[in-house]
Amino acid sequence: MVVNVKELGDALGLGARSIQRLAKIGVLEKQRHGQYDLKTNLSRYLRHLLAALQSHEIERRRYAERAFGRWGQVAFCLDELLAPVTLSADDLSALEEFDSGGSESMERTQ
Repeated sequence: MVVNVKELGDALGLGARSIQRLAKIGVLEKQRHGQYDLKTNLSRYLRHLLAALQSHEIERRRYAERAFGRWGQVAFCLDELLAPVTLSADDLSALEEFDSGGSESMERTQ
């Protein structure tokens, strides 16, 4: 389904300028001027967010290890136990299935 900037922005919860900026840096993919494939760009944006989260977690671990040595590792593990992850394995499987073309099963899980 091809959508315009406003429709894609509404789907992602972003403004038109953010959509244009993300397209300019290669996160989102334009089909032609102002036109975007919705499914492709939802997948690309989710991958972008997941990569940003993973990068942030790696930096947190490195900081804890540098700042506190072995105690930093312990503190980080405790932090992970006390702050539950919001995505379950089922959620990630559904996202991967959606990304590979199984959007019907994603709709059933909601």
